[in-house]
Formats: sequence, structure tokens, C-alpha cells
Amino acid sequence: MTYFKNHIRKISKINFNVNLLVVLTIAIISDLYRITTLPNKLSNGELSLINQSHSIKLLLINSLNLPYKLLLDIIFWLHLQYNILFLKLPSIILSLLTILIVYIVLNNWHGKRTAFLGSLLFVSSSWILHVTRFNGLTTEYLLIIPILFFVKILLNKSSHKKWLLYLVLVLLSGLLFIPGSIWLIILAIINNRKNLFILIHYRLNLKKSLVVVLLSIYPLIILGYNFAINYNIIYQFIGIENSLNIHTLTLINLIKPFKYIFVAGANNYYTWLPGTPIFDGFILTMFLLGMIFYIKNRLANRSKFILISFILCYILSILNYEKNFSLIVTLVYLVAATGITDLLNIWLTQFPRNKLARNFGIIIISLTVFLSCIYNYRQYFVAWNYNITRQTIFAKR
Repeated sequence: MTYFKNHIRKISKINFNVNLLVVLTIAIISDLYRITTLPNKLSNGELSLINQSHSIKLLLINSLNLPYKLLLDIIFWLHLQYNILFLKLPSIILSLLTILIVYIVLNNWHGKRTAFLGSLLFVSSSWILHVTRFNGLTTEYLLIIPILFFVKILLNKSSHKKWLLYLVLVLLSGLLFIPGSIWLIILAIINNRKNLFILIHYRLNLKKSLVVVLLSIYPLIILGYNFAINYNIIYQFIGIENSLNIHTLTLINLIKPFKYIFVAGANNYYTWLPGTPIFDGFILTMFLLGMIFYIKNRLANRSKFILISFILCYILSILNYEKNFSLIVTLVYLVAATGITDLLNIWLTQFPRNKLARNFGIIIISLTVFLSCIYNYRQYFVAWNYNITRQTIFAKR
């Protein structure tokens, strides 16, 4: 009996690895396909960073967006900056890391099937493709929500591990350098305070405590130095581009994120195809089902974190749509995966013993996911690519 249990565990692990390998392979192909010609330009944000001096001194003066800047600096230190492919590598690496963590999170929440389907939807998202392939700096924002959920999973399942606190601090410290993430990090710390307290109280001696203190204060020291040199960096750090403008709080701007979620994206050919929805009907339906599930179970720890995170991400998107809306996009796909699981559970509960009906439901959901992926790929590689206005704008740059 033990032999069979071990054998089943090995097969499960293989399936997990195969599914993940398929997802990452599709992601790599999606990110690299015609990357040097579509688009054939760098975004303004990418150009401004590329034209800067790439030195440790400059990183210390302004450490915001540190993950992206570090990767870009490595490209320059290796003298690979003369090829547009290498200049896009930082955003591609961050995107692949996000997809990997999204898969791990969904696998932990819902199992292999939903992890695979949900990750495919995320990989094929037109928004993710736009951000990864053109607006590289924004790729950092895709990482925030998945890493915070990953930290939550680690704290829930591995609180006995001695190395865990160091890993958690490294992850949170890295996120702290991404503008606007401070609010979500604070929320995550509050949400996981019990597990953090147990970990700190029972697993640390004096030597380890000193390491923890150093890991905790080093980002604060660096950021404090940034603020002392240029106080305007504080606005960016808390999620505002420059300073809070009263016009930002008009009714039109307050409902803009809602419009971008449920109607159509921004009227900006650089980041989107105006007049087209960011999410297709299937993803929106699954998102609403997922939100209903979390609202019904709002007392659960994860539900509280998701619902409050959504409110925070919505507020941050009002203050700086171009960068912070990626926070909402990531959350929508994670919640949509919950909607898929809930819908499948309802269907499978109706047919507990009818294998034909159960398989039919799974096939229909899988086909719908496939059609959603095709729709999103076509929206980016066909509709946006061949739009005449978009081509004219890019030709003038």
C-alpha cells in the first residue's frame, strides 16, 4: 500500500512539472515571438532608463523600480544593450517569474487543473503581452500580488522551516522598492501577523535576530537616503506619479478603473487598442463568480486579503492608471481562476457518479479557456498590430 501511495505522489509531481513546463514554454514563445519587430520601438519609460547612467551610485540615489533597474544594469554591464531583444529581457524575466508564481499559487489554492487553465489565461492576456513586450517597467507591478500570496502560502505551510523568515524578508524587501507596493505589503503583514509572530517568537535566537533586523532595515535605509536627496520620490513610493492633484479625484477618474475592467481600456495606442475590452466575457464572468465566492466567504483569511487588496488596487489605479492598473489585472485573473473552480465544483456536484457528464463539463470549460486564449492573442498580434492608426503613431516615433 505504501508503494502505491509513493507511486501516486511521484506521478502527481510529474504532472505538476509537465503542466508548469507547458505554461512556461507557451509564455516564452508568446514573449519572444517577433519581439524585435512587434513593437519595433521602446516605450518612453524604457528609453528614459536606457539613456541614464548605469551605475551603483545612481541606483542608490533613486532605488525605486529596483528589480527592473538591476536587470537592465546587468544587460549594460555585459555590453548587450545594442540588441533590442536584450533590452527587453528584464521585462520578459519578470513576466516569466510572475507566471511561475501565479501557477504555484493557483496550484496551492485549486489544484493542477485550475492552475493550468488559469495560468494559460494569464499567459495569453493581451494586457500582459502589452506590458511585457512594450512597457517593460510596468512588468514589476504584475509581481506584487502573486508574491504576497506566495508569502502567505509559505507562512501557512512552512512555519517550522528555519530559513523561511529570511526568504519572506527578502521577497518583501524586494517588493518595497516597487512604487505603491507599501500599502499591499502592510496589508499582507497584518493579514499574516499570527504566523509571523509564531515564526519570529519561536524560531529566532540572538544571531538570527540580528540578520532579520538587517534584512528589515536595509531597504528602509536606502529609501530614506532617496527621500533625503529628492523628496518627490516619496510621492512615487506611495503610488502617486508626482504630487496629488485635486483633478485626480474627479468623478470621471474615480470610475475609470471600473470602466477599464468592464467596458474598454484607455484611449492610448501605446498601451492598448482603444475601444476594445481588456477582459473578454468569459474572464469577466469567472471573475464575478470568484468575487461572489469570496464575498460569501468573507470571514476567511484569504477572502479578507483579496477583497481589501482589490479596494487598495482600485485606489492606486485612480492615482496612477498606467502603472498601477496591472495590480488589478493580476488580481482579476487570480479571482477568475477561483470562479472556474467554483463553476466546475457546482457542475461536478450535480453529477457525482456520471463520468460522461463530469468529463463533458470539464471539456466545455477547457474549450472556453482555449477560445479565450485565442481571442486575446488575436487582439494583440492581429487587431493591435495591424491597426492603421497604431502603425502611423509608431512610424512617427
